[in-house]
Amino acid sequence: MQNTVYIVPNGNLEFAQVCDSAHWITIERDVTDPTFPAEGNRITPCYSGLAASVLVGLPPYLCTSPARHMPYIQKSASGSTILISGSYYRFVGIEWGRANTYDLDFGIISLSNNGVCTAPDTACMNAQPTNIIFDRNIVHGDAQRQTTRAFLFGGVRWVAVLDSYIYDITLSLAGGGGDAQAYGWGNGKYLTNVGFGKFANDFVSSSTMSSLFCGSFVEPLSPATGFDGIPHDVWFSQHWLYKNPLWDTQVGQTLNETENIEGTGYGPANDQAAKLIPSAVQLAVNQVMQFQDLIENDSTGGINRAVGPNATLVPTCGSSDCGTVTSQNGAATGTGIYNSQNQRIYSYQAPATIPAGGTVTLTLSYGVTDGRLATLGNVRTLTASSTITIVASAPGHLVAVGPAASDLQIQPSYADAYGNQRQFQMIFNAVPNFTSSSTTWSVDGVAGGNSTVGTITTQGTFGLYTSPQTTGSHTITATASDNTVGASAITVSRSAPIVAFDLKADTVKNGWELKCGNRVLLENSLEELGWGSQGNGGGQPGTMMLMQPINAASQTTDGSGVAVGYGPEHINDITVRYLKGLHFGTGFVIVPLNQALGTHRVSVSNVLGDDVNYQRWGNGFLKIMTGMQTGGAAATTVLAWTSAIAPLADNISFRHNTLVGNFTNTFAIANNLAQYKVASFTWQDNFFAAPGSSTFINANGEANDCNTASGSGSNNTEARALVPCFNGYIFNHLALLDNTASASVFLSSPVWQPAATAAGFVNYNGGNGGDYRLCKGLNNPSPLCSAASVFAAGQTNQASDGTDLGADITGINAVESAVRSGVRTP
Repeated sequence: MQNTVYIVPNGNLEFAQVCDSAHWITIERDVTDPTFPAEGNRITPCYSGLAASVLVGLPPYLCTSPARHMPYIQKSASGSTILISGSYYRFVGIEWGRANTYDLDFGIISLSNNGVCTAPDTACMNAQPTNIIFDRNIVHGDAQRQTTRAFLFGGVRWVAVLDSYIYDITLSLAGGGGDAQAYGWGNGKYLTNVGFGKFANDFVSSSTMSSLFCGSFVEPLSPATGFDGIPHDVWFSQHWLYKNPLWDTQVGQTLNETENIEGTGYGPANDQAAKLIPSAVQLAVNQVMQFQDLIENDSTGGINRAVGPNATLVPTCGSSDCGTVTSQNGAATGTGIYNSQNQRIYSYQAPATIPAGGTVTLTLSYGVTDGRLATLGNVRTLTASSTITIVASAPGHLVAVGPAASDLQIQPSYADAYGNQRQFQMIFNAVPNFTSSSTTWSVDGVAGGNSTVGTITTQGTFGLYTSPQTTGSHTITATASDNTVGASAITVSRSAPIVAFDLKADTVKNGWELKCGNRVLLENSLEELGWGSQGNGGGQPGTMMLMQPINAASQTTDGSGVAVGYGPEHINDITVRYLKGLHFGTGFVIVPLNQALGTHRVSVSNVLGDDVNYQRWGNGFLKIMTGMQTGGAAATTVLAWTSAIAPLADNISFRHNTLVGNFTNTFAIANNLAQYKVASFTWQDNFFAAPGSSTFINANGEANDCNTASGSGSNNTEARALVPCFNGYIFNHLALLDNTASASVFLSSPVWQPAATAAGFVNYNGGNGGDYRLCKGLNNPSPLCSAASVFAAGQTNQASDGTDLGADITGINAVESAVRSGVRTP
């Protein structure tokens, strides 16, 4: 293919040819181009023409001469589909993406052929694509418009994504597309025996989670094929899983500090705030006017997010008749693709007579999760008000333009000759307090704007502003038919939050997540950033790693209509090793929920969680701000397949891990007493930050739970938490950093409670960006060492196997270096 842009019209681009192992179809870039990276080297957007400075918020990459060295296949409309239904394809050096002329896209590339299936049989299984390789590909969504996933793997078997770069895969709160992930697999009627995946040396930037297996309908075990629809035999290696810190509209807010991410400072975001527009206006008696609301700097939806259904707008005055709000909770502004839920319109009708004092105060109230440190996690009521002067006759004319705020910001747009376009837009609304036959828009006095100041397109009373490519401050002006004007100021800045086209913040959940999986290996990888936000499934705190089989589709029958009672989702035989996580709200969550087939045989070892901090990254979501959440189910219904020897979860092992930072409690254990106890759980040879004495807690607080540990004193004990919840467990050779509980709360031994600064790390650095190698002696392995740590190999508190306690930090450092290099190791 030539290194140019290929547009996919409204319809299918399908790769349907079926070949065999001796005959592959290779679709590749112009092979005469000598500058393209060699096999085994990660591609970057430099080769699609984008300098690293264009992709603000992403880690910088080497790019001295950005230019297009690869073809670009672009979906042009929401009805466009890129479908791979054939077999034995190798795509080398291809860019895949979408246009910005529509909002929600459910996926860039789909690998499936389930249109030919009528049952989960061998004919359906054999019709699915097999042996598909993506080598040094770039796959992306749009900078502001929503994209559910990069790859929907469907029914494919034997698939590999190697040395590739995936970015701008995002969804906003209530954006309509569920969760955003780079890889989606394990969903679809009639699809069985899906799996055999290799994902190596990829950079992945997606908002909700990096990958999601299952989460909707999954085909149960098919007697015809002998398989279910759970992805199996999947290998993730040398991955860089990254979330753009500019998606966090509360970054640095709680601690009022600048967060250093990949050498760049972000935040602190301003405090959460509400605005009501206009803040002052004259209205005649009985006159109706629309008011706009605005919520800023809130993880529920970020800058300019709509006030939701819990909002109230109440008029008060010195008389009994203060007027009425006729559209409580408002309606979204705009129409069609210009619809924005960031501002809502409320209709207010003035009273029939002038009230005592001549004014009415209209007060907006809205509850949010408090992001302030002193009251973190409480429900906080944000308020804003407007003073309305009631007059007997026509009021003085006013045009209210919203959104309007002192810190209103937008990213600069970008376009080039290589077909790249990153467009950032914001919808403005003009509401006059009089009848106007028209509204015209200008930017800095230029009608319609221009490329220097940004352009604005008139859509009735709405104006769609597109930022220029340069930074600076600009004034958006709406002019009514009688020449009355209203204005709002906006700053074009590379530090502006990146929010979705509906101007809500992108939904963020977890770093790496499984809702199902069978024989999955995640190793030698780096995951970076996760914070508390609302979204599909409710608010979540930014978990580093989550394994939670759940029947999200409320499945009661299989694809053939056979009743199964519960979904087939399970998580079996999972290994995670040599992983580094940076900057998360909480650590590990492994919770098998009811209506699924449980979690069995999971090993997590040599994982470093650095800066796992509920204050810095939780954004007020405190429910499970823990180092580790484990257990069974809250439900009282006991599934027929479970027993004392086959409970909801068994054989879970956490050994040789180091998790540092700050959590409200360390081990969150939960399981309803009606369920069988979780069997064979191991916590051994780990460092866990465990400040305070709330070591064990029932994070969910349900009644009839096995864990009755509570508070921070003698009721928060191993005897109340682990003994009643587990059928066989190992809890020893653990260093609980900064733990102040009485030693008597622990039945197991040894459990140490050192101060983090006295544990013998080379440099703890407050649990954020430290050097967590253990000192072996004077100047060994660093001049910062004055003596050997008691937790080092050969010392009194060494690990149970005679090695260093905690993760193999030297090995993890080597992994991080390899990931950042972009050069794939075998």
